[in-house]
Amino acid sequence: MQDIEKKESQASTQTPSKVLIVDDEELNLNFLSKLLTQNGLIPQQLNSGVKVFSSVKKDPPDLILLDINMPQMNGFDVCRSLQKDASTCDIPVIFLSSFKETDDIIKAFSVGGVDYISKPFRNREVIARINTHLRLRKTQRSLQEAKTNFESVFNASNTKIIIADMQGNIVNVNPKAAQGYGYSKEELLTMSVQQLIHPDNSYLFESFTNQIHSKGSAIVNSIDVRKDGSTFFAEVQGSIVEYNGKPHFLGIIKDISDQKQMEQSLIEAKNAAVSANKAKSNFLAVMSHEIRTPMNSIIGMTELTLQSAINEEQAHNLKIIKESAHLLLDIINDILDFSKIEAGKLTLEQIDFDLHHLLDNIIHIFTVPAERKGLFIRMEKPDLLPRYMKGDPVRIKQILANLINNAIKFTDSGGITLRARQNNASHLFFSVTDTGIGIPADKHESIFNSFTQADLSTTRSHGGSGLGLTICKKLSEMMDGQISLTSKPGFGSTFSFTISFTPGDQSKVKESNQKDNWDQLKTDTKALNILLVEDNSVNAKIAEQFLKKMGHNASIANNGKKALDYLSLEYFDLVLMDVEMPQMNGIEATQRIRNGEAGDTNVNIPIIAMTAHALNEFKFECESSGMNDFVSKPVNFYELGIILKKFSTSSRKGQIKDRSVQTEQSERSKIVNKERALTRLGDCEEIFEMICGSFLEDIGEVIDLLRQAIDKKDYEAVRFNAHTLKGLCGNIDAETSIALSKQLEFAAREGEHASDHLKPIFDKLLQELEKVKEAINA
Repeated sequence: MQDIEKKESQASTQTPSKVLIVDDEELNLNFLSKLLTQNGLIPQQLNSGVKVFSSVKKDPPDLILLDINMPQMNGFDVCRSLQKDASTCDIPVIFLSSFKETDDIIKAFSVGGVDYISKPFRNREVIARINTHLRLRKTQRSLQEAKTNFESVFNASNTKIIIADMQGNIVNVNPKAAQGYGYSKEELLTMSVQQLIHPDNSYLFESFTNQIHSKGSAIVNSIDVRKDGSTFFAEVQGSIVEYNGKPHFLGIIKDISDQKQMEQSLIEAKNAAVSANKAKSNFLAVMSHEIRTPMNSIIGMTELTLQSAINEEQAHNLKIIKESAHLLLDIINDILDFSKIEAGKLTLEQIDFDLHHLLDNIIHIFTVPAERKGLFIRMEKPDLLPRYMKGDPVRIKQILANLINNAIKFTDSGGITLRARQNNASHLFFSVTDTGIGIPADKHESIFNSFTQADLSTTRSHGGSGLGLTICKKLSEMMDGQISLTSKPGFGSTFSFTISFTPGDQSKVKESNQKDNWDQLKTDTKALNILLVEDNSVNAKIAEQFLKKMGHNASIANNGKKALDYLSLEYFDLVLMDVEMPQMNGIEATQRIRNGEAGDTNVNIPIIAMTAHALNEFKFECESSGMNDFVSKPVNFYELGIILKKFSTSSRKGQIKDRSVQTEQSERSKIVNKERALTRLGDCEEIFEMICGSFLEDIGEVIDLLRQAIDKKDYEAVRFNAHTLKGLCGNIDAETSIALSKQLEFAAREGEHASDHLKPIFDKLLQELEKVKEAINA
């Protein structure tokens, strides 16, 4: 691909073109320089907007890539300074920015930019745009050099060209212009330029000519009118030329109606895509909640029965029910996982685990389904197979479960064999072989595609979403492996996959047999008085029985409003809070509790979220509202018991004290989340310190600009500077400051309607920024 781009670059410019890159981020400078060099261009670097004008005057580049958000002098000011000088105003400037708002893009063009590239960069787009503007500049220079042959070029040009005197009276037009406006040349020679401009755009002529006088040239977009009254979008490039011994305006008019239509279509397509993505996320959240809620009842009742006095056979059967119930969630988990993979949000866990136990467990889970169809299921593994490894056991089990489930589904006689071995020092090998119907050779590749099955009839006879193998392929690749298929119709199939192997530490492997630990957990956990807030009566009953078995006392409120009433009248150690409820949901209830609406004594009460929502974004919303912990439905009651144990190790008074320490740490991370910033920066302390230094240098000027803009009620300036401040705070992960900057930006968008809110938000933001400065200097 890079070779193709390089050929395009060389073809567009016979001699290498110089491109000046102006960006205060060294990573961007190095990345773009390498990209330009690979494509036959000569890169030049500057890390400050202040240095641009003098550098360009000494060694003019063919094109400038200019970052907008820079300290001391931003990209807009740099472009304005270049536009004011006749020797630099014709150098094309392509803006680079992470800003994507339409107002910022429009402003980039209004100050003289020729194009706008959003970060993160896409290599082909960057090179294509650069080549386009280099070709355009070459054309403009060719026109200038051809002055001596002007009339012949003028008349033969395929571009609309108009020459007018300094008052705007037309003195010459080329055939293309006459054709484009629908007049004869003779008719146009009796008219003025102003008569070709739509009345709504009449003001443009004066500003256009003033700009030409001051800068020597100008480009403006206007709506022009044809003789028949129809209109078109025009891009007019104007300059002053000597014609018949006197200065005249030269206008080159380009019909950009198609371009405008394309821009509008792109905007509409983007809005549609954003809406579609939001609808998909909402759908996934609702579907997750609706399916997980009844499953919580099934799994919860099974879990409670397992804790009662039952015989060994009953316990065995209930365990199978429990495992099968968990497998019933596979379809929704597949869809959620696929959505996360598509969005690049799926992350792998790295923990120590027992591989042998995992394999034995997966065989145990599928023994009953296999025997129900009269199939054998067995495992072959060498004695030398490593037992303990580090990785993501849940995802490895997910791949194996998917493959074995498919094998059972498509096998009517014979059986399934799971094999595992160490492939080499760095990888493990797994395979699932069945004696089923097999898969035709022409389907071997496509079967790993989304929503694909070997035969449409299999969906009707065997079910399935068509996502399982796609997810298996993605997961194996994420674990530095690959998946493959060997199959022949009528002779069964073998799905094989590899994953990277890292030896594990046996001492760090978590105990997996939860039942053996129940008694110890009950012994170690102090009895708590718990408020259970749950609108589903079945789920409430299950949770109440579980809490009683643990020795806790539970009171039930069926919505957030009643929870506030209960807390105001009775003492509780802890709140288990459902999220989706009528009248008042768990998020709002938690926020009100934290604000003291249930009494000062409950402001710091531990609140644990219980929800069927499975998306990470929703977990973050719970934490942001003030909840202390989070459990997903169907609830794993053993894990909930561990959480309750954490909050029962001391009295409520002691817990509040402990929690105040946690709260203080949490508040510090909201001021400047150094840990998150370092993770994003590859744990490089030097870069983080450099960014903090830049923040301290820049913040004062931005605050002053915001204060002035608020005083003057210049809402556009407030919005722009709030957006700039949001970016500065984002660089150091100052979470609360980011949120307040967003509030200020959105309030500014509302203009006069939100003017009363600007000052209070700004004052709160100033207080928070002082905390940020203290945190950086600490």
